[in-house]
Order: sequence, then C-alpha cells, then structure tokens
Amino acid sequence: MRVIDGDTVVLCVDLGFEISRIETFRLAGIDAPEMSTKEGQDAKYFLMDLLDDYSGSLILDSTKDHKDKYDRYLATLLGPNNIS
Repeated sequence: MRVIDGDTVVLCVDLGFEISRIETFRLAGIDAPEMSTKEGQDAKYFLMDLLDDYSGSLILDSTKDHKDKYDRYLATLLGPNNIS
C-alpha cells in the first residue's frame, strides 16, 4: 500500500476467510539509511520500484518484534519466484 522508507512498508494483509488487516512492517535484514539523507531517499525509491514490479500478490512471512520501539512486525517478502 505504501512505502514509508527503505526498510518500512504499510501493507494490506489477506488473512483468509475474507479478513484483512493493514499493518506496518519492518523488512527483516535491511537497515536503510535515514530519510533525511540522499541515500535514504534513494533507498525508499528503490523499494518503491521493486514493489511496483510485483503487480500480483506477495507472500509475507512475519513475526512480532517486541524489541522494536515502534512495535512493528518484522517481515520477509517473497515474490512468485521464491515460492516452492
């Protein structure tokens, strides 16, 4: 739905049974530069372009990160080529 910065996205997640939720996710294993820098802006636009390439659905593997000060979920996104 929306890219906040180079390592944080807001997604609408289909939970099944016609139930969905909108949540904020921190992408696992990625530590993008702060948005106040040119590199941070570049990272955001790179992620936006990357996600735009997937017009269909993505698979989301997530866990709640209780250590995260923003109480976000940690997520790994898998595209169609990563699904076995």
